[in-house]
Amino acid sequence: MNMPVNVTIKNKGGRIVKDFSVSGPHGVERILLWIWRDLFLSLLARGLSSDKKKTAEMLESVEFMLDWTALERLLYGGKQCELFDMILCQQPDLLYLYSIVWGQ
Repeated sequence: MNMPVNVTIKNKGGRIVKDFSVSGPHGVERILLWIWRDLFLSLLARGLSSDKKKTAEMLESVEFMLDWTALERLLYGGKQCELFDMILCQQPDLLYLYSIVWGQ
C-alpha cells in the first residue's frame, strides 16, 4: 500500500513553504511530524505564556500516540535520525534490548 501522497504547504501570502511527495502511511506521518514541529516552533516563538506552558503536555501526547522516537523525528522535521538507525543496524543486540525495554 504505497499510494503516492503530494502535499504543498503555503503561507498566508500563497508562497510555498514546504512541498512533500511521499508514499504510504509512513510518509504521511512524516508530514504530520513536520507540521507539529512548525506548530511548536511558532508557539514557542510567538505564543502566550499560557500556551507555552502546555508545550510539555503536548509533547507527551505525541510520545503517547506514536512513541518516544517520534519526539526525535519531530526535531528532524519528520525524518528518522540517521545516527539512531546506524547504531541499531550495527548493534543487533541493542535492537533486541530496545524491543524488550520499550515493548516495540
